[in-house]
Amino acid sequence: MPPCRSAWPHGLAVSETGHPLRAAFTCCYIPLVPDWQWPALIAPALEVLDEPSQTLEVPGVRRDWSRSNPHQHGTHELLIPLAGDVLYGINEGFVQAQPGRVIWFRPGVVHDAGYPPAIGDCDHLWVRLLARQCAVFRVVAFDGRAERDDRIRFLFDENELGVSWLQWFSDAPGSRQTYAVLALAAAVLRIVLSSRLEQAPVAGVAEVVGAVQAHLRSTAGRGDHLESLADMAGYSKFHFLRVFKQETGMTVQAFINAARATRVAELQANGASVGAIAQELGFASASSFRRWWRAYRGLE
Repeated sequence: MPPCRSAWPHGLAVSETGHPLRAAFTCCYIPLVPDWQWPALIAPALEVLDEPSQTLEVPGVRRDWSRSNPHQHGTHELLIPLAGDVLYGINEGFVQAQPGRVIWFRPGVVHDAGYPPAIGDCDHLWVRLLARQCAVFRVVAFDGRAERDDRIRFLFDENELGVSWLQWFSDAPGSRQTYAVLALAAAVLRIVLSSRLEQAPVAGVAEVVGAVQAHLRSTAGRGDHLESLADMAGYSKFHFLRVFKQETGMTVQAFINAARATRVAELQANGASVGAIAQELGFASASSFRRWWRAYRGLE
């Protein structure tokens, strides 16, 4: 039977193994506080993993698929397993994605691009952190085939979740960022699995494209590429290109160039050197930035 399929979105039913996920996440929600003072965790139900396990036995064919299908992007991303127990690739290794865990992919970390053929039955919630919003979508694998559930595509802002992740990932000590991930995952589960979900509208095209625009303004395109942006929006590459142009009147690349130009002006106003600007925007060298800058200004 497909895991938890019939119960969504009105609430996650207890699986046949009796895993009480609803009870698990409600007891571990931790509101963030500004001075890094944390309340004691009482029987935490979620475990955050951001590195591969060193003890898993992984078939060679599974390792080969992971090597041939790498993926990385410039944003934080969380995988929250709701049901099932499958291997997922991260940093040239693997973790077991199972309920009670949160897999944390930091910016630039290489991980699996989707799911391999003959993947075991599983039900996964994905959370991509954008500028002031997070995109949430669901993937269900059944009978060896993983598919995105288009009914579950939401955008939550920091106020809805009560977690200011931009501040915490930029200002919090590294050892404390794990707590921010835990709090964010618990907050997403608290909302997504609540009975109020049936009243929450699925994010529309304009809202999704607007979130991508805000993300690109924040990153100025650093670490972004077409595949990751389309995945962020929940569309195929070709559909994403089409709806982005329809909503903004600009191509994705033109919008990225404009966001870069805005960031260049800000950095120049603060006295940044060419090398510092190139590094901030993710160019390989100052000379490659100069080539882009001359080409961009020539198009204006």
